[in-house]
Amino acid sequence: MDRTLGILIVSALALALLTATMVSVGHNVMNEDDALRIAENFITNEATYKFDGMKDTLKLDITGTFPGGFEVTGCFISAHGGYGDRTGQFVTEALTPHTCIIIISNGKVESATMDGSYDMISQKLI
Repeated sequence: MDRTLGILIVSALALALLTATMVSVGHNVMNEDDALRIAENFITNEATYKFDGMKDTLKLDITGTFPGGFEVTGCFISAHGGYGDRTGQFVTEALTPHTCIIIISNGKVESATMDGSYDMISQKLI
């Protein structure tokens, strides 16, 4: 009888833990607004945008979805050519459009490229 009671208690605890885990995972589901907010925060804090990105030019769109995530495309114009923080470097005086592809999975930026040639996470040319 004691063994049966022990198995019943362990089973009940396991079921309660499983239910709690499923409920907490359900609250972490990201929606399009979350993805757009994460992408905007990432781009506006990235070195290229901070250096000379024109604030009123940033446009964001959801361009893809997958389980647990989104692809967000962001476009903006910089006042000069080049990537990253170019403080102290020679820069061209040319309005330069940039297109960023941001992959967000489970609330985290997993991949971010600019113009298909610059890794925004490592801040290096690809």
